[in-house]
Amino acid sequence: MTSHDNNTSEPIEGSDAALDAQPVLSHRTLHRIGWAVVVVLLLVLLTVLPPLLNVNRYQHRVAQAISASIGRPVHFDNIHLHVLPLPGLTIQNFVVEEDPAFGYEPALRANTVEARLRLSSLWRRRVEVSHIKLLAPSINLVRRSDGRWNLQGVVTQAGYLQNAPTSQGRAGAAPRFPYIEATEARINVKASDTKLPWSLLDAKLALWLPDENEWRVRLRGRPLRTDTDVSDVGELELEGSLGRGDAGVLNQPLAISARWSSTPLGEAAKLVVGRDTGFRGAASAELEVRGTPAHMQLSSDLHLHNLRRAEFVPRLPMSLDAHCQADAQGIVRALGNIRCAIPTTSETAGLFQGVFRSHDNAQPTAAPGVVFLQGSIPDLLTLSNATATVDLKEASPSYFLDWSRVLSSRIPESASATGTVNLHADLNGPPQSWTLQVDCRCLLSPAYRTAPAGAPTPSATDAQTASAPADPTTPEPGRAAGTTGQPWIIHLARTPVPTGPESTAEGSESLTITAGLAVSPAPTAQTGIAADRVDPATEVRGQISRQAITMQYPSRSLAQYASSLVPPLGDNLPTPADSTSAQSPVQSVRPWGQAQTWTATVSTTAETKSRRHNRR
Repeated sequence: MTSHDNNTSEPIEGSDAALDAQPVLSHRTLHRIGWAVVVVLLLVLLTVLPPLLNVNRYQHRVAQAISASIGRPVHFDNIHLHVLPLPGLTIQNFVVEEDPAFGYEPALRANTVEARLRLSSLWRRRVEVSHIKLLAPSINLVRRSDGRWNLQGVVTQAGYLQNAPTSQGRAGAAPRFPYIEATEARINVKASDTKLPWSLLDAKLALWLPDENEWRVRLRGRPLRTDTDVSDVGELELEGSLGRGDAGVLNQPLAISARWSSTPLGEAAKLVVGRDTGFRGAASAELEVRGTPAHMQLSSDLHLHNLRRAEFVPRLPMSLDAHCQADAQGIVRALGNIRCAIPTTSETAGLFQGVFRSHDNAQPTAAPGVVFLQGSIPDLLTLSNATATVDLKEASPSYFLDWSRVLSSRIPESASATGTVNLHADLNGPPQSWTLQVDCRCLLSPAYRTAPAGAPTPSATDAQTASAPADPTTPEPGRAAGTTGQPWIIHLARTPVPTGPESTAEGSESLTITAGLAVSPAPTAQTGIAADRVDPATEVRGQISRQAITMQYPSRSLAQYASSLVPPLGDNLPTPADSTSAQSPVQSVRPWGQAQTWTATVSTTAETKSRRHNRR
């Protein structure tokens, strides 16, 4: 018994027999390996089976569902199901047809559209799309002649659908609206069947429903003008919201904030007007929109900084900051009650609010030193019907002198002007009816300018006394005349020309200039006010037309004096042979793009006397 018991006893723990008797893998390890094999098989099946599943048989049903959602016919080539990384659909060659009332070019075309499904909805036997992504789509925004946009019908149709907010965590009775985005999009603008040159490239567009009663949109892209070689125009950013409900899309609350980032002024000019205007600097703009699509209030700011000509850099580049407000009708079909203010100095920049508070007056006027514009544009696609009134009062003439230095490198830095400038312009109807009136009571200080060839070089003392009081009709040899200390009266006007057989294109486009030393007579008995008048001996007349600039001076020496203020006025001015010829009246004619020529004329005073004699 003893030997038998020894043969059937358990192996000793730690011995080789005991180790051979234990299992290689534990039950827990085998369980884990089993689950891993199942997961791998599922992944393989999910990767291999979806392409084998033919979901194209549902293509017509899917197209009908999308078409019913946006109110436009929809078609595409094929549709594929994918499970990884998340379950969804891939649609190829997706096209949304246009409403025939807006044309026949597709409203949207995308080579690839990816739709991601909500996993939670699958467990409830419902298909919900959580995210739709359009890759490199082409979108057309079309505006008809009656002011209606093609997107209005799409937004109206979408407003009738019952959707829950995009970010809602749990599924409800209404399906959650998907987050829609487009990348590398191109957005084109059309007027009926005519494609306008403006587009938005490399655009990123996002649309979602943060609240069941509000749409939200975000857009960023690079503006482009197709009829120019414009480049480097910065980015356009837009973010807005639109309410949805039973009141109709035109009566829903609307809020838009847009910004055009700083861009080179030369490229900005190409984008806006279609050509390089020759200016350099930086341009940027902001826009705020509030109201409803049917009636909006617009507020915008335009900034032009470091303005200069392309061919030279002035000592003091100029800047312009304009603030505008307007009322928009019919989804930006027309602009009314336009009000813009442009300060001429840093001290007048704070007068913006005062200017706009006065817009409800019967006849609002500009604040001192602020350019104030009022107007309206009945149709944004027909700017020829726009009307405007521009006012500027009590501005410093140095502002215009600084701008002239930006326009021309020949304006001397040492020239100065003090006094007041008042401006009024009416831009109403066709160009023939436009009016302009600029009045300046200015004290002018001419600068020393380079003497003609062969003249002696002036000394430093001469330069210091260049603006000393002197008779402008007797300038010193080799330098410009000084000033007598009397103010000059400068009047620039453009009056409407009557239409008819006697009217000419040249006359309808011309500006008249009169200038001369001010003479203050005694106060009149009727008003008790002493009105300034121009001394006939110093009266200068001119005309600016599309063909040429013509100037008439009562004496050659006065023409030389004018050239000390504006050197281009003295181009090719011949040197007088004697003192008698220096007092002879002359006329200059400068056709645009050609050299200036001079001729002797009849004295303005003598001409006036002759006319009076003929009338008698």
